[in-house]
Order: sequence, then structure tokens, then C-alpha cells
Amino acid sequence: MTPIPMSDPVQVSVRFFLLAAVVGALCVPADAQRQIDPKKLRRIDAEDPIKAHKKYMARLAFMYHTKGRMILARAREPEMLDVMIKDYRRPKSESEYTRYTLAFMFGKYYDGWMYADHFKKLRADHQGLGDIWLWVNTLANDDRDNGAAEALQVARESKNLFLKAAAIEAMAFRDRPEVLEVIPKICAEFPKPKRAGERRLLIGALSSAIFANKDSLRDEAMQKAIRAYIGLLAKDVKLDRSAKLVIARFLAKTIGKDRRYIEPEPWIRLLDQDFTPPKRAGNTYTTIRFFGVEAEGDRICYLVDMSNSMLK
Repeated sequence: MTPIPMSDPVQVSVRFFLLAAVVGALCVPADAQRQIDPKKLRRIDAEDPIKAHKKYMARLAFMYHTKGRMILARAREPEMLDVMIKDYRRPKSESEYTRYTLAFMFGKYYDGWMYADHFKKLRADHQGLGDIWLWVNTLANDDRDNGAAEALQVARESKNLFLKAAAIEAMAFRDRPEVLEVIPKICAEFPKPKRAGERRLLIGALSSAIFANKDSLRDEAMQKAIRAYIGLLAKDVKLDRSAKLVIARFLAKTIGKDRRYIEPEPWIRLLDQDFTPPKRAGNTYTTIRFFGVEAEGDRICYLVDMSNSMLK
């Protein structure tokens, strides 16, 4: 074998790098060379959630913080919940993502009536825009065992339109039919165009509530609610086109018809005619035609051959 000339610095560097790697591997203890079984690691973490939480919180990456919080959440113990609530109040890093993920864990793992008082106090202290997901998840938790009374009160009486939308979404999330009671009044008092953020959030929450009750479409409460919801498509409400399309898509899914009307009249006729589509679509996607073919649906793609051979 030809020896590597010491005058070649690149090859010398490679040689010493490989040598160091081999020596390093030989010096690693045998126990450290064996990988820990992930199932065993999860079992160890579950035996002492507080210790495991501290271990992961000491890491820099946010993914480890989430893993530590999830260990506490899965324990479903009041002591663990206290730690998570303290974490929600004073996040050490990434406050927005921390509160979002914790709110999700509250909703999934601490959804019993025995935790209601913890969350009531937390909600009272956190009513900002970054806390909306907390309200959606924990109001829904209260609803599961105590009825929709508190969520209904927030939806009816709160002056904060963001919290009002959160209450509607919370009831929709748990398929609470009581949410239909508040929809007509909210639609009648819909905010003006200058409050664009509140309008968008309310449309999303109302859409969820309508769709959640699609199986009761013929009930009186649902009929009142859905007709008020359709009324948001009226010109005097002054919704932009994208907001109207959101309403149209949810109405189509709720009623079970492949239509995308962005005017209220066709939808009202559809309800009055026992869900038979009206012949005239109006200002909707169903009036779009290409070479005489009427188009319907959410997504449409036209493939047009523009090559020279087609120029005849």
C-alpha cells in the first residue's frame, strides 16, 4: 500500500479524523452503546411525571417542552394540572405556542367537572386574543357535565366578541344543540365591517355551530338559526367574497347539496322547496360555464391545449 505523504494536509486530516472516530467508539462504555427501549423510557417517565417534566423542560428545544407537558397531561392528576396551569400563566419560552398546546391538553385530558373551578379562575385571568383556544377547550369541558349554561351566558352577554365566538365554538365542539338559541340574535347584531377580525371569527364559530347540528335540519330551532345564518349573505351585511364562500361551503355541507350560492335568496328557496335546488343560481359558482358546460364544485381546473397544432 502506498503511504500517504505527510505533505498532503487534506489526506492527513482525513486520516486523523477516521482514527479519532474509531478510538472514540472504542472508548464508549458498553451500556451507553445499547439504545434504551422507547417503551421502557415512556414507562420510566410515567412513574414520576414531575421528574420527567423537569427533565424535558431543561432542554432547549420546544418539542421537548411539549413532551414534558404531555407526560403531565396523561397523568390526569390535580397535582399535575396545577403545574400545567402555572406553566400557562408564566411560559418560560414561546408563550403563544405554549398556551396553544396546553389549552389542547386541558381539553383532551382534563375534561371532567372536577376540574371546572381550576379553569374558571384561569379564564378569568386570561381573556386576551392568545387565550381564545383556552376558552374553547375549557368551556367545552365544563359543558360535558354541567350543561351549556356558562357557555350560553358568555355567548349571550359578553361584550368581547372574541370570547363570544369562543363560547359558540365550544358548544359546537361538543355538539350542544343549545347553541342554536343564540345564533339568530348574534346574526341580527352582526358587527360592522370596520371590525373585520371579530366578523371573521364569528363567521367561523357560527359555521361550526350550524354544521354541528346538521342532523336536526328540520327542527324549528335549527330552521331559525340557519335562516339567520343565511341572512349574513345579504348585501347590507357587506361581507367580502371570501367570507361569503365560507358560509356557502358550510351551508352546502350542512344541507347536503353541491351548491355554492353567495346570495341568500337561492338558499332560502332551497329550504322552502324541501331542499330541491332552484333553477336559477344567481351570483354563484354554478353560473360559471366553459363552452356551454356548467361547472359545480369546490375546485375546478381547466386544462387547455395551446400548442401550435391546436391553432386551427
